Amino acid sequence: MEDYYRLAEFAALLGEPQRARIVVALMDGTALPAGELARQSGIAASTASGHLALLVSGGILSVERHGRHRYYRISDHNIAAALESLAAMLPPQKAKYRSDARMRLASARTCYDHLAGDLGVRWTEALLARGVLLDKGLHYQLNPQKVAALRAMGFELQDPHRVDAALLGKKCLDCTQRRHHVGGVLGALLARELFRMEWVRRTRGDRSLRVMPRGRAQFQRHFALSL
Repeated sequence: MEDYYRLAEFAALLGEPQRARIVVALMDGTALPAGELARQSGIAASTASGHLALLVSGGILSVERHGRHRYYRISDHNIAAALESLAAMLPPQKAKYRSDARMRLASARTCYDHLAGDLGVRWTEALLARGVLLDKGLHYQLNPQKVAALRAMGFELQDPHRVDAALLGKKCLDCTQRRHHVGGVLGALLARELFRMEWVRRTRGDRSLRVMPRGRAQFQRHFALSL
């Protein structure tokens, strides 16, 4: 099939508001059953099943079977990054129309399995300024010479002399900040460590994150980030 037909089909999958809501509900990297996705999208279970089948066949979502239940998630890092970049092309929303929930998401949230929002962008820029991340043009790379410094902060990473130089982070264009944050395998690794050390915590109900008191102190101390 010609590429322009495939692009049109992909765009059509997201062109239906109910399907778009389902996809957004999964942008934190979790896997959810059809019933929960139907509830969050405000549609009937039978309607959700039809949308989910289309999203799976189109490659946007994948499905996992656990006994009699099926759980749906974003297919992979590349799809999540493409969706985030697509959202970044939307015109900025006027301040008077921003809800509290939107403001929380713009401040700090997950994008699939890594940090996004103002926190994700500012932390990425601080990592670059301190040479922890190396800008390789199309992606970021962890600087092996800075791994020891991260380990001293509490990050559980490989020995600095054995760090995998191929550990890369996608440049993910943040849909609210219009600047890049680190995603991909490296972004996921760094985010997991922040959660483990409880610098940040997930909140219930959406993708927004809460920066914990310990995290505020550590971000300020090590990266000069005032949160």
